[in-house]
Amino acid sequence: MGCLYLHIGTPKTGTSSIQFFLGKNRKVLESKGYCFPKMKYRFEGIGKNRNAHFMVQRYYDENKKRLYEQEENLRNEGMHTVLEYLSRYEHVILSDESLWTQSSVIKDFWENLYRVLSEQGHTLKVIVYLRRQDDYIRSNWAQLAKEGTLSKNFAEYIASESWRRRRVDYISELDAIASIIGQENIIVRPFERGQFLKQDLYTDFLDSIGLSLTEEYNCNIQDKNNAVAGEYLQIKQILNQNPAFTDKKGFMLALINNATMRHDGKADYRRATIFPGDGPACFLKEFEEGNKIVAQKYLNRKDGVLFYDSPEGEVGLKPYTKEELILACGDIILELESQIESIRLSQKSIRAQWQVMEKLLKRRVKRTLKKKK
Repeated sequence: MGCLYLHIGTPKTGTSSIQFFLGKNRKVLESKGYCFPKMKYRFEGIGKNRNAHFMVQRYYDENKKRLYEQEENLRNEGMHTVLEYLSRYEHVILSDESLWTQSSVIKDFWENLYRVLSEQGHTLKVIVYLRRQDDYIRSNWAQLAKEGTLSKNFAEYIASESWRRRRVDYISELDAIASIIGQENIIVRPFERGQFLKQDLYTDFLDSIGLSLTEEYNCNIQDKNNAVAGEYLQIKQILNQNPAFTDKKGFMLALINNATMRHDGKADYRRATIFPGDGPACFLKEFEEGNKIVAQKYLNRKDGVLFYDSPEGEVGLKPYTKEELILACGDIILELESQIESIRLSQKSIRAQWQVMEKLLKRRVKRTLKKKK
């Protein structure tokens, strides 16, 4: 029977790139017996290639009360569609990074999924990429600041411990899933370029599902989740304290993305995410033992090393000065002025074209009137 490969993240591990790659190469995958289905559902703010999102989508009524029955109906309907694909293809691939953080808060999520597939004789393989915890949390803060959903600076974010909702205790999360679907059905890949097969994410992902990257595949995938330089993130985080700046989703993102590109695309945000205390090495101590067990248990590494890259030292790193942030604000203002000027020139061109058309129209009207006389 068929096999469902469920790619569950984690967030900030190239999931968007993998999803775009799979979406671009549907026909190639199908020629090899693999289906990356186009699900009929569309959710606000969720890319169309996140085809597993129906599993964790939330619904609310006008009073912001969760509609659990509606969510369950969506999961059941979506799984019925997936089972239809599994009846036609030997392998089906679903992907959504929200599954890493959301599946564990849905009652009996893994039990129900495993039961539905097993009853039809299908197997389940879960693919998860793990990013070193300090790097993951830094990237997560940057994403939240960029989206406008976070107003805390990095030190405040760490102190609040809200980052624990990112489920960074990897061994606990993996073991909870393994207790239901079996350890042998979890495919763990460290998210480090040096650990990717041939140092390439697409090659690595295809290998996890039993395929090899060949010339047939289109690898020209533009990353739509562009990183933003640290000083602009810091400005965005500060402005997020004003509700007027957070009411509009994605407000200023185009400006700060363009400002980053003006600086040769350098998007280092370490100075905006300096770990308090003794730095990232101290932060990682909490996860040392768990990461060691993950490496031994899920990657068969006797040395117990999960991540080969060491946390970068922060000696000499200093927060951005007010002067640096003001200069960065100036860059954003210049970018805005450039866009306004572009609109002005466009309007001027349209007015000129209209004047030409207006003159031609007047001439035609005069000629028509003369003929009638």
